[in-house]
Amino acid sequence: MATILEALSVAFDHHRAGRLVEAETLYGRILDVDSTNATALQLLGALMADRGEDTRAADLLARSLEQAEDNADVHVNRAMVIARLGRVAEAEAHYRRALSLAPAHPSARNNLGLLLRDAGRRDEAVAAFRQAVADHPTFAEAWFNLAATLEGTVALEEVAETLERGVAHCPGFEPLRAALARLQPGLEQRLEQRRAERTLEQAQRLHEQGRLDDALILCRNALAAADAPHTLGNLLEDLGRPEAALDWQRRAVAVRPDDARAWYALGTLNARAHRYGAARAACGRAQSLLPQVPKIPMTLGGLCFEQGDLPAALAALRHTLTLDPTLWVARSGLLFALGFDEESDPDAVYQEHREFERRHIAPLGLTPAPHANPRDPERRLRVGYVSPNFYGHPCGNFVLPLVENADREGFSVTCYATSPVRDALTDVFARAADRFVACHDDDDDALAARIRADGIDLLVDCSGHLTGHRLFTFARKPAPIQISYPLYPDTTGLSAMDYRIMDRWFAPPEADAWHSEALIRLPDIYAVFKPRPSDATPDPTPPAMARGFVTFGSFNNLSKLGDRTVAAWAAILRGAPTARLVLKWRSLNDPVFAAATRARFTALGVDGERIDLLGWSADPHDAYRGIDIALDPLIANGGTTSCEALWMGVPVLTCAGRRMFSRVGECYLENIGLPDLITRSVEEFVALGVALAGDPARIARLRQGLRERVAASPLMDAPRYVRHLERAYRLVWQRWCAGLPPAPVGPEVFDRPL
Repeated sequence: MATILEALSVAFDHHRAGRLVEAETLYGRILDVDSTNATALQLLGALMADRGEDTRAADLLARSLEQAEDNADVHVNRAMVIARLGRVAEAEAHYRRALSLAPAHPSARNNLGLLLRDAGRRDEAVAAFRQAVADHPTFAEAWFNLAATLEGTVALEEVAETLERGVAHCPGFEPLRAALARLQPGLEQRLEQRRAERTLEQAQRLHEQGRLDDALILCRNALAAADAPHTLGNLLEDLGRPEAALDWQRRAVAVRPDDARAWYALGTLNARAHRYGAARAACGRAQSLLPQVPKIPMTLGGLCFEQGDLPAALAALRHTLTLDPTLWVARSGLLFALGFDEESDPDAVYQEHREFERRHIAPLGLTPAPHANPRDPERRLRVGYVSPNFYGHPCGNFVLPLVENADREGFSVTCYATSPVRDALTDVFARAADRFVACHDDDDDALAARIRADGIDLLVDCSGHLTGHRLFTFARKPAPIQISYPLYPDTTGLSAMDYRIMDRWFAPPEADAWHSEALIRLPDIYAVFKPRPSDATPDPTPPAMARGFVTFGSFNNLSKLGDRTVAAWAAILRGAPTARLVLKWRSLNDPVFAAATRARFTALGVDGERIDLLGWSADPHDAYRGIDIALDPLIANGGTTSCEALWMGVPVLTCAGRRMFSRVGECYLENIGLPDLITRSVEEFVALGVALAGDPARIARLRQGLRERVAASPLMDAPRYVRHLERAYRLVWQRWCAGLPPAPVGPEVFDRPL
């Protein structure tokens, strides 16, 4: 035995001195004499491992363990070898066995940490390294491994603190010092960033408090904070500097490409600038990052609608409601868009409007109190108009004549302005009304209570489901009689809305079935037109006389241009090969969308060069001077655009259909005495368009004195219109005084005495 021990000692000296051949020879001789010698097997296994012969080393170490299973060092050695052979689970078992035999074994704990880290079990690895340095504070490699494993998962300060502790315990270990030096620039940057973040938090608090200028100063001092560009963009937007805000939101998404808030803000800012293509792309990116946030597809639906991509708008709004069926703003947007859809059935659209009440109003469980208004059928009545558009908005121009021409002996007029927007037209409303109430800060309960306290007898909604509506106020029934004014093209769907103003053209006999309200059919026209201020005047000579070709035009929302409409217009252009078509809409400022719009016509055999596209302009009137004939969309007829065309001396060619929205053009043309421009089928519409394109003299006759004809017609006869409207008010009031429920009012009653 003494001879074997001496031989082991000599062999180990050779091994330690790097004389591996000599060491291997002696280990072999010892095993020739004693093949089960655990120490010789262990040391020869370690030598084989150093040489890279891992398979042989693993075998030798396994034989050593057969003789000395409780030797922690052998378990560690064998674990290292078989780990390199890819047998990770077996290696882990050996390390854990070594630690059960020697809980403070430094190499076992450190190597186990490395094994776990390489296996992606970072938290377990960190725990192993922490225990290793706790057991052996001067174990430099364990400190280094701990810091390396922490980096990227914890704050930079914690990594630096770990390295500093390692250097303190192991001052001579250069890798620890080098790693700490490498972190220093990042630490300084991180400290600066933390200071910036604190400054930014203060700026955000000031922003919330409305101290925008102070917030802006602090925000500019906090640009090192990652969220600063987005916050600065929001501030600049609230300060009325949209282009600067847009620039900072672009920087925000460049710094943080996955910041959905900045992408969404970028989208809404582009939309305000009528850059709908860029807006849609930005909101699409926001949706890809936050697919479950319903307001993003809702905004996308509005953008698609503005672009004229109605199918995409409908899909986005329906998707919004699958994400949040309670989001009534999205449902109102869907209802409005359905009115433009050439494929929608009016019965189905009516049911969709009734769904608004079932989904959003019925769950409120509203039980309005009885009204105390005196039931005197002849007394002076209090009329309230509710609108967010008492300013220079097209809807405002349709409502103003009602206020200006009211019979003050029979009616007092209160305007309830539900939007904070004010301009010169707002002042006109305020002067014309008996009372002008700014109530945009009132919630629905407060506004209903205010109206009830004011003793309003007839409350008129001027929005329907348009943006900014207050239908939830009407659902609380603050007035005994509630009336929908037809600036929105369809029913409100509310049981609390008693009546809807229409006319005999706009509302054919079957229209009653498509309304939750009782219809009041005025004898002439459903609304009276008051042109927006403009210096542009019509030219009685058609542009075709100078150009030698006829120019058709439409300035309608492109969402009205469904496939049937485009097909009909393309057929006219094919039948009149020299004619041109001008389309004008704000989304056509976008060259990509403009190209897509032209492509719809080229696909139908019309040269894209014959389609002229115009974008947004401050005054739309002047562009009508370049148009010979305006073309009405088939399903969703023009409203303001048709009135403005006629006012500018441009005849409108229309096709009256089954749906109410397709009969607006008929209403206008009947009232100004141009029924010859009303067609009843697409074929007739196309034929008349082609015929007009070949007869400039006929166009000239149609244009002669057209503005004067419009001005003298019921379309612009505000006093006559308001007398009819107020007669309707009186009739429905008398029914209420008699305790009778709402009932339709036909045009024939306006010829009878009250």
